[in-house]
Amino acid sequence: MGRKEFARRLLANPGESEFNRLAVNVKLVADVEFIMNVSKKDFLPCPKVDSSVVKIHQKAEIPEVDYKEWCAFTRTCFTKKNKTLGAIFKHKRMLVELMKLQETKGYEENNTLYSDYHINDTEDKDGLSNEDNVNFSSDVVKDLNLFRDIINDILSSGGFEDKRPSKLSREELLDLLSLFNRARIHFSWSSKTDGK
Repeated sequence: MGRKEFARRLLANPGESEFNRLAVNVKLVADVEFIMNVSKKDFLPCPKVDSSVVKIHQKAEIPEVDYKEWCAFTRTCFTKKNKTLGAIFKHKRMLVELMKLQETKGYEENNTLYSDYHINDTEDKDGLSNEDNVNFSSDVVKDLNLFRDIINDILSSGGFEDKRPSKLSREELLDLLSLFNRARIHFSWSSKTDGK
């Protein structure tokens, strides 16, 4: 039993306004079943919110996925759950963070090249989303453009570029993560070092 709003988030499906990262993560490994609502009037003293009872039971078949990477991936996708994936993955900060995790040829292992950025209010001229107002040296911008193109190719090849995380099913998110992993793009250190 929990707050009614929390239960609605657990039960939410793709396309519903309450659908979020919590629902995706729970539904990866479990099924959530609504049992009943409980009125706040049924308690003494009376709380300010209604409650709901839900039953969570483990799925018979759980997908083989690195859970740390899955959580990092869904956190990345659901930072702006109503934006398109193409827009989410154009942000410089996002690209820099992903580049830090990569083993792809041409990217620095020590990360010093990508961690030294500063924030200002200039316009972006390199085709990257500058919503974060982040500027880099020209070498880093060239690497970011190359990396952005790889990300765009992955999103386009799977038909995900114009899709929104809030409308994607668990299976679609698993497919997208698989596409990233096949291109050796990972969302957590554990998946990179474990060789998954």
